[in-house]
Amino acid sequence: MLSHARHLIAPVASLMCVLALLGGCSSMAERERDTRLDDALRAYEKGIRWGEYGMAVALIKPREVPRRPVTRRDLEPYRITGYEIVSRTPAGDDGAEIEIVVEIGAYDVNRGVVFATEDRQRWYFDEEANSWFLDGTLPNLDAR
Repeated sequence: MLSHARHLIAPVASLMCVLALLGGCSSMAERERDTRLDDALRAYEKGIRWGEYGMAVALIKPREVPRRPVTRRDLEPYRITGYEIVSRTPAGDDGAEIEIVVEIGAYDVNRGVVFATEDRQRWYFDEEANSWFLDGTLPNLDAR
């Protein structure tokens, strides 16, 4: 009976090791995806904050065509004075979508007015590209 138990221990131990490694892989994949999200959010913020709109636009990939997409030209009359993430909320069960609320401070050059506005963003992870994208458009500062 004891020898039979010894023969079962090795396969069970091997199975437990494989399961532990698989669990570690999924959490490593989740950490990598979280890191990629942080990198995408920082790059988008930099693009918006410093007027490097090409950098921001590269991270925008709407899943549906917006009624009126905001263009770089729409943002020309503004100087962004602040960009702060107010909240991050998971938007799905699998961690592949997140809702971000951002407060954007801006200066309207034409009117000489400083203002703040809220921008709600939905980000999603594209498995094929292995990257996060904004499902939307550049922020609409005219709609404040």
